[in-house]
Amino acid sequence: MIGPVVNLNGTARSDLVDQWKNVVNATDALMQAMFEASPHGRDYQTVSPEDYRKDRQEWTANLDKASELHKWALDTALGILNQEK
Repeated sequence: MIGPVVNLNGTARSDLVDQWKNVVNATDALMQAMFEASPHGRDYQTVSPEDYRKDRQEWTANLDKASELHKWALDTALGILNQEK
């Protein structure tokens, strides 16, 4: 993604930065919530170890996606900030 380009006819730099900060903060909150909800073996005592392993793998894959989304949002916000005024 190229990202938004600040220009006279476009959205104000400060508004763009605020919007993308919100995305960064939301992805931070998502990852924190995911850490809090991570699969724990004590919650899988009555099922097979394979079920726990599968859930843990899926959780890890989704955490990786959230991390990727966070990096994308942060890179976009920094790209806007680093544009010449």
